[in-house]
Amino acid sequence: MIVIQGVCGSMPLDDAFGLLNGADITLYQAVGWSVRIKCDKSHLIVASDEALVVGDRSSTFSSENPLLRNGAFLVFEDWGGGTLKVTTDRLATIPLYYVAKNGVVFFSSRLVDLVRVAGGAVSGLGALQWALLGQPLEAVTPVRDVALVPPATIGIFTPQGYVPQREYWCAWVNEKNDGVLGDYLDDGIAVLEYAHRRALEDVSLDAVYALPVTGGLDSRCNLAIHPELIDKSVLFHTDDLGNFELPIARDIARYLGGDLHIFKAADWMDNVTEIDLSIETGEFNAAHWRLVGSAQRLAADYGCTTTVDGFFQDFLFKASFLTQIEPGRIFEKSLNSALYRAKLLDVDVSSPGFREMVESLSESIFTASNGLAASQKYYMRNRSRRLVYNIVRLNQNFLDVRTPGIDNDLMEFGLNLPWNLRSNAFFYKNMISRLDSGLARIRYDKSGLPLLARREKSFSRRFKTYFLRNLNHIIPNRTFMLDTETSFGRAFRKSPEFRSRVGEFVDRSEWCEEVFGRAVIERLESQRRRGRPVEDVVGVLVTLAALELQGNRKA
Repeated sequence: MIVIQGVCGSMPLDDAFGLLNGADITLYQAVGWSVRIKCDKSHLIVASDEALVVGDRSSTFSSENPLLRNGAFLVFEDWGGGTLKVTTDRLATIPLYYVAKNGVVFFSSRLVDLVRVAGGAVSGLGALQWALLGQPLEAVTPVRDVALVPPATIGIFTPQGYVPQREYWCAWVNEKNDGVLGDYLDDGIAVLEYAHRRALEDVSLDAVYALPVTGGLDSRCNLAIHPELIDKSVLFHTDDLGNFELPIARDIARYLGGDLHIFKAADWMDNVTEIDLSIETGEFNAAHWRLVGSAQRLAADYGCTTTVDGFFQDFLFKASFLTQIEPGRIFEKSLNSALYRAKLLDVDVSSPGFREMVESLSESIFTASNGLAASQKYYMRNRSRRLVYNIVRLNQNFLDVRTPGIDNDLMEFGLNLPWNLRSNAFFYKNMISRLDSGLARIRYDKSGLPLLARREKSFSRRFKTYFLRNLNHIIPNRTFMLDTETSFGRAFRKSPEFRSRVGEFVDRSEWCEEVFGRAVIERLESQRRRGRPVEDVVGVLVTLAALELQGNRKA
């Protein structure tokens, strides 16, 4: 990911953060502030007397109006008097964490950079949100006194802190259920194709593409849009779920007439306690690092330079995390999930810390009067940028990752779609079928059926889901006929050495002990033996322990 470090106040950058290694460091400064940037494979910098703009595509720099800037961007402007104006893109895909100490504001795109300068203490609220809800919420982070700049916002850094000025954009939902497919399909395909052309327009002509092949919709859509890239690309699949996805990926590669290069996530997930948080934000759950080794090998062993990622296309045209139930029911379901995880971790639900977490959840959900708008805002401001996009950020260390899904025109088209077309990926599946009917006939991992099948799931998929769910209650910790299982979950279940290593690593963390008590991994293993899923929570604890360790080491 791109590294951005800065101070607003009278302190040299090296005194604030220590040396930033590499020959490609760019420094910008004015009276009262300084910023330095180390680019990754995906971002560009354009500087003028008025502004410093970081973006991920040429169309980012075509306008000074943030509403018209396209793709991922972060803009710094000297605001006079030792202050700095900062504008984030619609999703805040380039994160900016900050802390104010003794008349100086320190900010960075990496949370790990700020641990020591902030005092090296854990935020109980941030840690609980992360473990119980899946990610910290809104501006909260797991590091005490460190906050995160919001998306789609113009704000000012002063030596005393960050002051948001205004939110320049907010997503919307078309709640109508009267959309007719034929009225939108041709325009949707045209906008989608244009978004992809615009995202790839400045890619070098001699680029070597790596194109993912999975059982889902995003990679299938990208393959359907870019038939011209198939013959000159490395088609790859990262095997993390075993027979759930791999046979489908093989069918797709066979249909396309290409060789499928298979990487095993287990090859690098075994070293999860050694993750390097300097190559991501510091908040990416270690249990989800399954793709990082693929990107490394594609660049080093295959000479690949560029990939196309489906980030946000799924949200626009599949909308899995949106719901029509009332915000009160959304809150109730989220709270029940948090209570379940709290029980796994022996968290005292009557404690002030848990009550504060519940209050923060309520504030983040009750932002709209209807469920679609509330669930969309909650997802976009939290899970989307704090968890899902971190996969892109990791891969940007090794490949130029192009993300057509955050194209302005595509986002607005997707948000304008009537709900009946957007839900259950109805419109997405029909776009893919129109682009390449052969790809649409290959079964979809979520259903086991072709994309346009009328049934929701195949009989075998429905039976297996029902059978295994009930079998898990009867025979917990079974080692036969398991449903989908990630490499991280498999290692935690099968390898005593892996569990021991993870347990010792987390037990050494003062932060984990302060929030969750001693021997927490041992307690979670006991819950796993009762058939309860714990891998996501274990991944949070490993990442929290790594953040403490690596953050407090920094100069």
